[in-house]
Amino acid sequence: MGLDRLTRRRMLGWLGAGSALPLLHPAPARADRSTELRNLRWDQRLAEDNWRRKGGPLWVVHDDVPMYWGGGRALHNRRPGLTAPLTAAERGEIQASLSAASAYFRGRGLWTPKLPLGDGNAFHIFYVDAPEGIMGGTGPGAGDPLNEFGIGRRLRNEAIKWEVFFSDLEKLKTTPDTTEREVPEGVHLMMSAPMLRVYRQPPHNDHPWAPQQTLAHEMIHAIDQYAPGMTTWGKVEGWCGEGSTHAIAQFALRKLGHDPVKSYAKGIRNVLKDIGARPYDVTLTLSEVPGRIPEFLAEETRANGGKESERAKSFWAENATYLTCSFWRFLMQEEAPVRQVSAPLLPQGQVAPFLPGQAARGPAPTVPGDFEMFAPFRSFRMIGEDRARAAANKRWIDPVLTLLDRFLRTHPHPVWGATGLYRSFPAFIAHFVEWPDQIAKSRKGYLAHDKWLGALFMDGVPLLEIGPGQDIVHEPAMIPPLAARALRFKVPAIEGMTADLLENDYPMVTITVTALNGPADAIDHIHVGLRGGVLANHLSQPVRSGQGRVRRWINVDARPLFRGRTRGETVLTLINSAPRPEQGRPLKLRVHIAVQVGSANGQCSYHPLPVPNQNGHMVTIPSSVSPPTGRQAPTLAVERGIDDIEISIVQDADLVELIGIASLSSTGTGLEIQRDSDGRAAGLASVDTAGLQARAARVATVTTKSRLIITLLLPRVEPGTLGAVSGARVRAEWIDPAYRPYASLGVPEAVSMETDAVQVMLTSNSEGSLIGTYAANFDAASDNPDRAFRGRISGKFSMGIVKDEAGADGELPKDKTAIMPTDFFIAAARAGFDAAMIGRMLDQAASGADGGAGGAEPDSGDAGQRNDQGSSQLLGTRPCTFRDEAEVREYLDLFLKRNLAGAPGVSPAHLAELRRSYLQDPQGLRMMLCEAGFFPGSGK
Repeated sequence: MGLDRLTRRRMLGWLGAGSALPLLHPAPARADRSTELRNLRWDQRLAEDNWRRKGGPLWVVHDDVPMYWGGGRALHNRRPGLTAPLTAAERGEIQASLSAASAYFRGRGLWTPKLPLGDGNAFHIFYVDAPEGIMGGTGPGAGDPLNEFGIGRRLRNEAIKWEVFFSDLEKLKTTPDTTEREVPEGVHLMMSAPMLRVYRQPPHNDHPWAPQQTLAHEMIHAIDQYAPGMTTWGKVEGWCGEGSTHAIAQFALRKLGHDPVKSYAKGIRNVLKDIGARPYDVTLTLSEVPGRIPEFLAEETRANGGKESERAKSFWAENATYLTCSFWRFLMQEEAPVRQVSAPLLPQGQVAPFLPGQAARGPAPTVPGDFEMFAPFRSFRMIGEDRARAAANKRWIDPVLTLLDRFLRTHPHPVWGATGLYRSFPAFIAHFVEWPDQIAKSRKGYLAHDKWLGALFMDGVPLLEIGPGQDIVHEPAMIPPLAARALRFKVPAIEGMTADLLENDYPMVTITVTALNGPADAIDHIHVGLRGGVLANHLSQPVRSGQGRVRRWINVDARPLFRGRTRGETVLTLINSAPRPEQGRPLKLRVHIAVQVGSANGQCSYHPLPVPNQNGHMVTIPSSVSPPTGRQAPTLAVERGIDDIEISIVQDADLVELIGIASLSSTGTGLEIQRDSDGRAAGLASVDTAGLQARAARVATVTTKSRLIITLLLPRVEPGTLGAVSGARVRAEWIDPAYRPYASLGVPEAVSMETDAVQVMLTSNSEGSLIGTYAANFDAASDNPDRAFRGRISGKFSMGIVKDEAGADGELPKDKTAIMPTDFFIAAARAGFDAAMIGRMLDQAASGADGGAGGAEPDSGDAGQRNDQGSSQLLGTRPCTFRDEAEVREYLDLFLKRNLAGAPGVSPAHLAELRRSYLQDPQGLRMMLCEAGFFPGSGK
């Protein structure tokens, strides 16, 4: 095999992690330091025998062999053997690390490394006096032939050190090997003995595992030389080759006591590379990068007197590629949303279905958690489609990225399903912003709020002010494909909330994002990350003026998960991830955030006229004074319709909670899995069925005057119109049990009064919000000649826009799975529910709403996808019929119980809402049940 792909790499590295490593007792080396270098060769069959050897492969560790570092016969690449040989303790550490790493990699189905074999078919690796700062490397190397002239070790090392020529270089190349000491040219694993020792001393001793991690890292590079899929990949850029390798290597030594996450929690600069704290406001593939380095490294550069411009190139070409390990760790390791760890030491090939001769078996399920996906991914062969897709957008992506996207789509991953990077990359960004609290459980050092955000977004994360009567309008810098921007704001607390509404003491917000450039479907490329998750993408509408479309997220819980650790700041991420990576282009956005809160002050009263009883006598009805006002309350987002705009300000605690639950259910923004938080969870995930029923019963049984609702009716006001609004009306409603005895006389228990003597002032009227003040005089109502209505109510209102009916009909995203938040798929997958099937159901339901199942066009670019035509095709000869709708409902209940009931993040209220949504599409429901195998005669 040629050395023109992965092996032509520089010997790079300052890899490592933290946590102390006790000195291991010297283990008996199966093949100790040897001066015999005869018969070194690369033989895949013999290497396989060694790799599968019972008890693990044999290793020979050399410390006295000078090597050409990085290949070639250039004198400056020569590195001597060690003047101070490896100690017994050091050899014990190395052998233990080799044993642990190889067992871990074998257990994940990885194949043999391409390393030289010697006598006994043991793998040979070399510890040398490496260049300063380099930890280790795998690549072309060769032994030093100077020993052919009988020069002793000390003089030879001095000759190399001082770059002294003892003979003509060309003559050296042609002189036959007479001492059998020359190492043949080929792929070698060479490690730095000085760095092994440096990391035992201050100031690096807080990160002592770094050399062992490097050893595991370089072993993966050697393994990659025989990877059956990677032999077809061509050039592998560092964002994948180094990033994915660095991700898995850190976890290969856990059996020795190394806990990477414990190291991460220290928050020291040395572990930032292991964490993967790279900037993600530059594209994932690092195809285009700034001419500067992030602040957390620039700070060190300045402290050392260095020039930032001199370090920028090396940072992006070398360090940032390793830092992309954070993305790969999310896809393949414990941070993956769904974990299924298999038994150790899987038979080789079991999780690598694309090994030669096994392709006919088709793709195996992708199993996330503990890097079970690593071998299937590296077995995945590149095809012409991958290269063609990358060639369509070579500025931003490469063929390995399109291959990764196809890999995620064609393997039935339980969360990403058939969406590939479209869903997984935004989910990663939203997760990684909250990573210090959710994974590391630490805010020490560089994990502190400001420093963490500074590491992830090198262009900064602006803090934008927002108050109850304010909104935010912000245009971030252009967002490259597969990259993100972020902004911060503080949600203002609601004044005067009652104690039983502790979880609702912060209002919901409406988020509006407008795509200002890009393709017609540019808004579908944008994902909003918040509180560790990605919001659902609902309807979008054309922008009123200019290019692009607008999408709104309403009733969004925007409180930070940990207020104290983030100073109460919410971090919102705007992620550019196209439905297919080759469609990605830099996008310019406008973001609008409105707080949904209103207030009412003052009081009004109802003075009903006497009414006749059954005997014709006039009965005096008592007056009713409205319940007290004087506090803020959450409001709902509104529709800017073609007629009136209705704004409701609810002054009743029970109604506030019930309306909030209903709105979360209807919009899907409340579907979030449980994450660590310093406050009580909000949204549907926290709705306890018994508590909800008790609250509903309390609302249904009115014993005191309650439920004051102030409703403001505005005529349609075009966006941009500010100031006084004419033609408004205000209605006040409440329940007064005092009228219950007069029900037989036609006096309702509910009081409702309205006035057109209203003053309204709009201070903000944009694509995303309505903000203003109102004052209503019920004494002066034109339809109140008998003065039955009296009093005055005034206040403020701030809310977002749900929909603008004058802005044309809304459109769903092309990928219908985007209409559900990512957390929904995570919760479903944790319950064993197939995300790919959910996606097909959503497509079918949306297509049916558009006029039939045939309305959706199949995406011919996705390998492994099909256009399902009906249950007969899905089930073959098995009959799938239902007698009646009652039987359909019976099997739906069984389906929900088996797949979702009791799943984390899926509450009974959520199940009930999901059931209702299924029942709204009878045809799609039948097809879904048939496909899932829940039908009469299926044995369920």
